[in-house]
Amino acid sequence: GRELPAGADGIRFVLDPALAAEEYDLRAVADGVRIGASGAKGAFYALVTLGQLMADGDFPACHIHDAPALEVRGFMLDISRGKVPTLADLCRLVDRMVRLKYNQFQLYIEGFSFAYPSFPQVWQDKMPLTPDEVKYLDAYCKARFIELVPNQNSLGHMMPWLMRPEFAHLAESDHGMQFMGQTMPCSTMDPNDPGSLALVERMMDDLLPCFGSDWFNVNLDEPFELGTGKSKAEAEAHGVAAVYLDYTKKLHAAVTARGKKMMMWGDILFKHPEAQNGLPQDILVLDWGYEDITPFEEHAAAMEAQGRAFLCCPGT
Repeated sequence: GRELPAGADGIRFVLDPALAAEEYDLRAVADGVRIGASGAKGAFYALVTLGQLMADGDFPACHIHDAPALEVRGFMLDISRGKVPTLADLCRLVDRMVRLKYNQFQLYIEGFSFAYPSFPQVWQDKMPLTPDEVKYLDAYCKARFIELVPNQNSLGHMMPWLMRPEFAHLAESDHGMQFMGQTMPCSTMDPNDPGSLALVERMMDDLLPCFGSDWFNVNLDEPFELGTGKSKAEAEAHGVAAVYLDYTKKLHAAVTARGKKMMMWGDILFKHPEAQNGLPQDILVLDWGYEDITPFEEHAAAMEAQGRAFLCCPGT
């Protein structure tokens, strides 16, 4: 490979096109450090490792050849069901992710933790992240080879919106829902009301321009009341899976029209396997579970058999 002159710090970089994008070869000897990489990503991860070696001062001569076992190493932070982090705290978290060599970050958004320009009335008395703050965080991540992926719930988990009088008519049910022995306001939108998709699309148009990523996580998890209210007749005639799939395909078309690729959670797809029939093949399925009994291997085998791309997302 082509060798670049060593800097004053004694680090010499060698451009080696045979190495993968995130792969590196680090050799530390008495007269300096040699780093082999095919580009900036590999060199960056080598420097991260070098920083770890130097944390306690002197370190022994060594040879480290490293490449990631996983192409996507992501972390998702819920910023909507609790205090919204400050931009400074999020940047500090990104710095920690760098040391762990993560390369993807998502901020889970439901409700009003993002200051949607189209809906100032919903967040004006709160402290959401602003578009400018998200754009700053996106650039901060990009400079550290972390992809900040937009994330916004788009069917269920819409309770804060549906509790407002101007959006209440979009609720799947007027009677709320039962959750862990409690009666709670409705959290799922009526998938057959064109206004539901129109609301989500307007939210998307506010959110997506803040991100450079080609991906968009629309979630679609836990639509608890689906098929029990306004969509009940259709669900009884064709099945809940058909109602879910029809809305998912409409949302996929909206995401694709905006130049993004769609991610979605897989809980409904595994609960109702028939919902996978006709699901656009370019959707990336996110298989999540909090418990150690989550059958990730079983789900992965099913996705692989279908030739479908997926990520395993264990909870912490």
